[in-house]
Amino acid sequence: MNINERLLLHFRNGNGAAKYLRNRIINFDKLLIDFFSARSDIKRVIYGERVAEKVLETMEYTEILGLRKEVASLEIKRIIDYGKQNDHTAHTVYLFLLGIWVYDSVSDLRKAINSKIDSNQPEKMFVFQWTLASLLHDIGYLFYESRLVENETAHLLPDTSKEDKLPAFQVFGAYYDKLFRDAFEGEFADFSWVKNEDELNATKDTVKEIWSQFKEKFMQINTRHAETPKAVLEELSKTPWMRELGLKPVCGEGDSGFDYLISSTVKADLVENALKIATFGYGNEKANPRVDHAIASGLMLLQYTSIWYWFSRELEKRANNSQNSITDTIYKELYHNLFSNYQYPVKVLTDHVIPACRTVIYHNMNDKKSIRLENEPLLFLAILCDELQVWDRFVAGSSHLNVWDNAETHCMAENVIAADEADESFVSFGFEYSRHRHKVKSTLDKRLTDWDKYVKL
Repeated sequence: MNINERLLLHFRNGNGAAKYLRNRIINFDKLLIDFFSARSDIKRVIYGERVAEKVLETMEYTEILGLRKEVASLEIKRIIDYGKQNDHTAHTVYLFLLGIWVYDSVSDLRKAINSKIDSNQPEKMFVFQWTLASLLHDIGYLFYESRLVENETAHLLPDTSKEDKLPAFQVFGAYYDKLFRDAFEGEFADFSWVKNEDELNATKDTVKEIWSQFKEKFMQINTRHAETPKAVLEELSKTPWMRELGLKPVCGEGDSGFDYLISSTVKADLVENALKIATFGYGNEKANPRVDHAIASGLMLLQYTSIWYWFSRELEKRANNSQNSITDTIYKELYHNLFSNYQYPVKVLTDHVIPACRTVIYHNMNDKKSIRLENEPLLFLAILCDELQVWDRFVAGSSHLNVWDNAETHCMAENVIAADEADESFVSFGFEYSRHRHKVKSTLDKRLTDWDKYVKL
């Protein structure tokens, strides 16, 4: 059967992480049928976002959908100036589904990941980590393009420049900054428990008050005013509040997200690569600085997510110090109602969020010798599935569009067959067109050692 049919069958009947997800999302298979059966690029993106929304709801993270939508818009409008650009919206939904199927179907790979996760609920925590590492691993494309574009975002934030043309990373960076304004100035929070308008206003004012103190103590989220790609990275990497959470950085003083995301096993110099690309661009470019999308994605996820852990702890501290005043009662009710269903213990940040963000930030790196299953199993899976997922992706880059009339350029689900083994030793893929098989094989050969133990082409 083709790859989409295989994935649908697994999410309908499979065990492991697929069963966990099936139990969390009502009629998940119906959402997948809409997604898999979409026969136009736009509908595939639309139905893909519906799948993503339901998955993100399981971890109370749906507000991040706004960033996914804007990346889709950039690609649909051909704003990203990279000749080989492909869709990264439906792609990341496929990546999420593919990773779960591979995890459930290949025992050695699953054991390696579970060993790192080290939880008595491995499927649950794998889905948690994998959601960040797959569905959200390309949101950094928001900052990728540097050419001048019309400013479409001046209405989003009061201090956004209204100049006719600005660098694209400034224009679309406004969506990232708006995420914080919405989250911590009351727009995303559900205040349905309040009894009257006065209490509603007092509750919203409390959220704004804590957020105002955060900005005064640490920083104003201000990527939209960064004047260079390097400055964007500097803004995204600021995480001084992590030290207040008691986290120990891998290196450095702990003021930078890089200090927590550096891998002890991957030898690629993450910071040096990031700054080099942000200053000079990629190897085949001449002084065309870029924000590497993977590095930006990992920093964005760590920065935004970790602030919620800080916010939760700060609100809990105020609630526990209650002297029964009106304000302290609001602290207690706000903490209970915001965080009773979804807890934010720092151990989850250290054991699950940071490893997922580390996977995201390294997923574009090439370090074949050290990115091995035993060292970095989640990163291994992320790269493996990222390179395998070549079907049903609309093309956005000029070099693809110039050869639009070549059928073999466009890989569809019906061009790919997939199967798993009863003994869970590997999964297999067959490609109708040899060029697709060659592309996947050659890229995986360059990026991963022993990948062909777990996937047969």
